[in-house]
Amino acid sequence: MFVTLTTQEASKALGIDRHLMPILRKKGMLLGIKTGKGWRYSEKELEEFWEEYKGEDISNVEQIELTSTLHRKKQLIKGQE
Repeated sequence: MFVTLTTQEASKALGIDRHLMPILRKKGMLLGIKTGKGWRYSEKELEEFWEEYKGEDISNVEQIELTSTLHRKKQLIKGQE
């Protein structure tokens, strides 16, 4: 069995505003599962997100856009090596 968190719980664990969670999902930076009226996030997914984006600024929409773009570019460069 695995532990899942609500959007509010997950955003609190990450230390961000809960309104940023859908943006992170839409950018493909964080995966969640829609369950009825809300979304659920596994602890494992949050830990992987934390490891992948530690040191990055995800405090607002503009920073998420920038971080997402830079991360995609890094992945492309890694794939070419």
